Amino acid sequence: MLCKLEEWELEDDLMEKDFADVEHKFKDIKGRKQEARKLLDEILKNPQKYTPVQIDNLLLNLDEHREKVETQEDKITNASDQIDKKIKDLEDLLQSQNDKQSVKLQIDELNKDIDDDQANLKELLDKLPGLVEQ
Repeated sequence: MLCKLEEWELEDDLMEKDFADVEHKFKDIKGRKQEARKLLDEILKNPQKYTPVQIDNLLLNLDEHREKVETQEDKITNASDQIDKKIKDLEDLLQSQNDKQSVKLQIDELNKDIDDDQANLKELLDKLPGLVEQ
């Protein structure tokens, strides 16, 4: 169980780095989105200031931005799925340990009962010769 926990800790560290990277990229994309929105608002207010090529480039950048956001969302979804799987694995491992502990306690209880029965049987066997003579 300890080996499995150590393995999960290493994987957790890697996922934390991935999350930090995704979070950084997401903030960067969010900043670019705000800039693009401001520029789009400016174009809508004063279209005569911009050439069709500039407007096309803005639309192209918005498409690229959307694709990057979708990629980051996919990464977040995958990471979330991995975390859910790890949580389920850990719950299963803990349940298995609890089951083993429960079985061990039952075995200990049965051993105690057997010891008590053996002591009672010994007492009866010790009394048997006296009972037979009477």
